[in-house]
This record gives sequence, structure tokens and C-alpha cells, in this order.
Amino acid sequence: MVRQSSDTLASCLSASSIASAPLKTILCGEHAVVYGYPALVTAIDLRVRVLSEPLPVGIIEVLSEGFGSWREYALNVAKLVEKRRLKHPLQYPIVAVYLTSRYIGEEPGSRVVVKSPAPDGSGLGTSAAVAAACICATAIRYGFNLTPPMIANLVQLCERFVHETPSGIDGTAVTYGGTFVYKRDEGPEFIDAKPLRLVVAFTGIKHRTADLVRRVRRLRAKNREYVDTIMAAIGEIAQEAARAAVQGDLSLLGEQLHANHLLLRQLGVSSKELDRLVETALNAGSYGAKLTGAGGGGCIIALVDEDVQYRVLASLQNVSASTWLVVTNAQGVHREDISEQ
Repeated sequence: MVRQSSDTLASCLSASSIASAPLKTILCGEHAVVYGYPALVTAIDLRVRVLSEPLPVGIIEVLSEGFGSWREYALNVAKLVEKRRLKHPLQYPIVAVYLTSRYIGEEPGSRVVVKSPAPDGSGLGTSAAVAAACICATAIRYGFNLTPPMIANLVQLCERFVHETPSGIDGTAVTYGGTFVYKRDEGPEFIDAKPLRLVVAFTGIKHRTADLVRRVRRLRAKNREYVDTIMAAIGEIAQEAARAAVQGDLSLLGEQLHANHLLLRQLGVSSKELDRLVETALNAGSYGAKLTGAGGGGCIIALVDEDVQYRVLASLQNVSASTWLVVTNAQGVHREDISEQ
């Protein structure tokens, strides 16, 4: 952790700061990663932006489009955090501001304004991106430059207050960016993947990852051999997809995406809404499409190139709640120039 000079610090304490963090998508490997198989993950150029401003010591305030605002005394936040009783739509930025302030040894006194392109529960790592951007912006305003491992650890700590046992995928993606293969207990292996164009389409249905993980666990308890065979196949797909991403082989990668989706359907985590979006994308010329994230709702991703991207985008806009055309390999969390905002 590097602290700025006293002169710079004095100006930082009275000034505002802005940081942004990317959303992420799992290209292949959902659910199988819980059981030790690899997942292929990438950061995308949809970014959460957070403005941090000073408030009197002891006050934390969060403003967010779509979720309103919350103003609370830091002492009360501390009690709720310690007892894990902070249940609020704005819990991630609240916890992030509080934990960051305590980590760097400053008394909390901050207002953060959060702007996110996608809602929580969409399967794109929104919560982790909000936490990372809040951590970075808060630390910078106090005059601290946190290293990526410090930010990742704080994001993981924030997620534990909500998910209890987060995988670490989201925190890695939003902090470091890029594309990587992730295995539980081994962490990320970053790969030199070519930037990909994806159309992301949101069903409009939010999901809770923990609920879907429990659903798969119950299925595995009833038919372990069946589920383990699917998991192993998904793990092989993730590895093959990683090789295709490095080579820039869109045809092969698209095949792996669709194959992964079909296996996730067998696990019971897809839905008629997700399947409809996947079918729409394929019919419009996508190389391959699948649900991304835990399933049960959330988003799909469709692999495209410049020739078909707008046709696929337009087709999905007709049948989805929200759509985005994105590029992978996005940069991780970082400070932004406030003069450009």
C-alpha cells in the first residue's frame, strides 16, 4: 500500500475521486467450477463507475440509480457488518466503503455515487464490480494506492458478507481484467486470448447464485454419476474453449459455447427465457450462444463478428429486457480522470 505525500493527501481528503471496474462473463464452465473443473472467464467493457466524495466523519451515504439512496452512521454499519445483518439493496457499496476505510486506518466519512450498466443478479458480476470500484475510489480519495491483490482481497471480503463462500471468480475478473482459466483451489491462469465480440442479452429475471448451486447439488445427491459425467464434459469444453480463444478460432469457440449450454440445460439451470434468447441468437447468425452465470435467469452471451454483430443485436433486442454489444479482455479496476466525466 502506497500513501501519497502530505500535501497531496490534504487535497485528496477534500476532493472527489472516480474509479471504474469491468463486468465479467463466464464463457464456459459454470457450475462445474464448483466441483474443481476449470472455467473460462473474461472481463467485458461494460463498466461500473463510482464517484467518492467527502462527508463528515462517521457518515456513509450511497446513491445509486435504480436502488435509491441510504445514509447511515458508520457505527451502526459496523454493528450490522460484524453481525452479518446488513440486508439492503446497497449492501455491497456500504460494506465496501466501510471495510476500505477501516483497512487503511481512516474513520469512515464518505458519499459514493454508483452508476452500473447492468443490475445485480444478472450474472455479470455487478456486485463485485461495484465493490471493487467503491474500494478503489474510496482509497484514492484518502490518498492510498491499493495494489490489485489488496483490492481483490477486499472484494472477496465484501462478497463473503453476502455469499458466504464466493468462488473468487468475480473478484479476480473485476480487479485484474483480461481473460483467464479459473480452477478452484488453484486460482486464475491468465491467457493471451484474442479480444472477442459478444452480444449480451438480459432475460429481465434476476437470480441468486446460491439457489442454483443448491439445485445442482441436490441433483448430484440423487444421481452423482450422471452429474459428474456432465461436469467432466463441461470442464473439457472450458479447456477447448480457452485454446480456441487464444487462436481466435470463432467457429470452434462458438461450438464449445453451444455445447456448454446444452449440458447446462441437462443440469436444469437453464429456463425457457434463456433458451429462447440462445435460439434467437443462433438463428440470427451467432457463432454460438449460451447462458452465462448461474442460470435460472440472468443473461446469455452470443459470440459474433463484425459482419453479424448488429443483426444478432437487433434480433435479441426484440426478445430481451436489455442488450449490450461488448468486447472481452477489458482492463481491470482503475482510477479515472475526474475532469473527463
